[in-house]
Amino acid sequence: MFETITKHVRENSVVRFLLSHLIILLAALLICAVGFRSAFVIVRSDVLDSTMFAMTQAVSSVNNGLTELRTLGMQTARSDSLYRLENLSHSDDAYYPRIIRAIDEYYQRLSYYAPNWMGNTFIYLNGLDRVIYNHSIYTPSLFSSQLQQWGDDPAIWQERCTDENQSPYFCTMGGQDLYYGIPSSRLMSGKIATVFFRIEPDWLEDKFSFLTEYDGYSLFVLDDDNAETCLYTHDDLGLAENLPGEWLTKQGTWSSGSNLVLHLAGSDALGLSYLLVLPEQQAMRQLNTLRNQMLFLIFAAVVLGTAVSLYFSVRRGRPVNEIARALQADGAVNTDLNLISSAVSQLVQDNTHLLQEQAADRPALQTAFYHNLLKSNFVSRPEMEYMAQRAGIELTDKTYCAAVLRLFPGIDIDAIDGQTVEDAKVLQQAISAYVDELCVRPVHNYKRNTLETLYMFEIQDQEKLLGVLHRVAAWLHEQYHVEAHWGVGTPCDDLMQFWKSAEEAAAAQHDADGGTAVQVYGSQLGARDGYYFPYVVEERLTQSLRAGDAKAVEDVLSLLQTENFVRRSLNRSRMRQLNRRIVEILSAQTGVIVEENADLMALNELAFDYKGDCEPYFERLNTLCQALCSEVTRQKNARRSENVKAIEEYIRKNYHNPNLGLAMVSAEFNLSEGYLSAIFKKETGTNFAEYLEQLRVKAACVLLQDGCKVSDLPERLGYNSIQSFRRAFKRVMGVSPSEYRG
Repeated sequence: MFETITKHVRENSVVRFLLSHLIILLAALLICAVGFRSAFVIVRSDVLDSTMFAMTQAVSSVNNGLTELRTLGMQTARSDSLYRLENLSHSDDAYYPRIIRAIDEYYQRLSYYAPNWMGNTFIYLNGLDRVIYNHSIYTPSLFSSQLQQWGDDPAIWQERCTDENQSPYFCTMGGQDLYYGIPSSRLMSGKIATVFFRIEPDWLEDKFSFLTEYDGYSLFVLDDDNAETCLYTHDDLGLAENLPGEWLTKQGTWSSGSNLVLHLAGSDALGLSYLLVLPEQQAMRQLNTLRNQMLFLIFAAVVLGTAVSLYFSVRRGRPVNEIARALQADGAVNTDLNLISSAVSQLVQDNTHLLQEQAADRPALQTAFYHNLLKSNFVSRPEMEYMAQRAGIELTDKTYCAAVLRLFPGIDIDAIDGQTVEDAKVLQQAISAYVDELCVRPVHNYKRNTLETLYMFEIQDQEKLLGVLHRVAAWLHEQYHVEAHWGVGTPCDDLMQFWKSAEEAAAAQHDADGGTAVQVYGSQLGARDGYYFPYVVEERLTQSLRAGDAKAVEDVLSLLQTENFVRRSLNRSRMRQLNRRIVEILSAQTGVIVEENADLMALNELAFDYKGDCEPYFERLNTLCQALCSEVTRQKNARRSENVKAIEEYIRKNYHNPNLGLAMVSAEFNLSEGYLSAIFKKETGTNFAEYLEQLRVKAACVLLQDGCKVSDLPERLGYNSIQSFRRAFKRVMGVSPSEYRG
């Protein structure tokens, strides 16, 4: 199991990246969780402290109120009017008057000092065995049974009133009303009276009103002298009937084993205990809400972090997987970054070496490109663009113009000496630098001979170029005392037609007189009576006929017609001369003499009968050339099919040779690599490399079925390494060699 997981991780960069991202994510979340846990403990303690502080404040307020009652009761019981009743008998004439004065004084004192939360009150006079209540005096039995309907035996509270402890105490009357009894006496005279104050339940509830924010709680106010007597009860939790005794022995705040938080506070002066019981969930409700929010945020962070990690892992890992497959192409793909880095480094080194070789060959390729451009050897624009790319030449859609510079026009080219040659070389370098300073970029300069240089300019305005060329001629005269003549051809938008501008520039330079520094082609055509058929045009016509390119032949014939019969007006003599050269080219192409070919004889007759209308001649010439191109194309197709069949047979016999490639096959059949690749693709429907690869893989399948080892196949099939063989096999078959053999 572990080995399977390890293999999967090793072979899949997405999984590796995902695991690394998740580890970082989990580490961050763990740190956050630990920090939150520590903060939670601190805040929990603060929350409990806050609640219990409020409880302590409430208990203190209750104690203060009860202490106030105690003081009031003792002061009331010790009043002089009550003291005078101590030894008074019922038969005494002063009995009722003194009783009335005592009652008035008692209630007058209450009106001034009694708190607003105190209920009704009464006084039990020990010596008289009477009760003062509601401005009247009663016997204890009458007070208990008839007036209050409490049903309590007066002996119960009378016994507490005569207790020698003389300490205040709580008691209930009528089964529910809570009274606070405060006994008092004068020194050395025994007990005088006991004052009873009724404690309003609303007062206690108000003191503990902060507890109403909880959904449920229990609060008990207990008498320490009689723990079974509960002075106040609020019992949402139903704990009153089975209140554990140990809860009343532990002062402070603590938690029970039943998720309850308890707080016990006592009052030694009053003999009371206050027990608050809260469900832990209620006590911590705000903190629990915060905890739930944090848990949700952590969960959301995990989900979002996992999704983001998966996204970036896939985004980063897929390219690595693809690179690994491309580099190894084996069922046992290893995406170890060190191995991939090593393989990529090797590829970079190989590519760098290749680029260096290309850079070394670039000057020769550039020279060949411009030579073919000037000779109009490019058959199509894609061919020209391909060769320019190989040579590192950037082609643009700008307008190009050719200009030929002749140095030392007074010197015969055939009679130049060595010093003139050296001077010409120096001047050519100086001219190139000067042209660059004038911001006119020469794309190329080509020496037609020692004294003549062809410049290829990118231009936008011919007039601007002419101004620059005039400045160059003046600069040469002023700086070096050298005369120079420029010949400028017609600008062309199609680089395929640049050869025409070059021939025009050469012709213009050749026709320049001694006083003309810059001669533009066409400016002196009226004075010329020669026909137009330069060598480059002748070569283009010949090559187009040999290639069977009907479109190129038609373009050359259109050019000849325009230059000779639109821009020039050839007479019959010049027309015959032009026809003679054209017929010589056609005769050489067909391999027959004029007298043996009826079409050529008919063309001669049209030329000899020329009377100013060239249309019949060129129509007949075009028909003849198109028929010739068709025949050439037919023969080429036949030869091409035969060549391709021979090439296929050669490949089948030599596919095991590791050196087998376009170069080797083209050398064997004496064909250019580009032409061989083109005809092979056209005849077979696949390119040379794919055909060879498929042939080798099919042979590999046969060998694998015969039990041949995978490691022995590369050498037998012409591969230089096991990796390249595996990549090729998987490209063709879709599986690795090991998977194919099963």
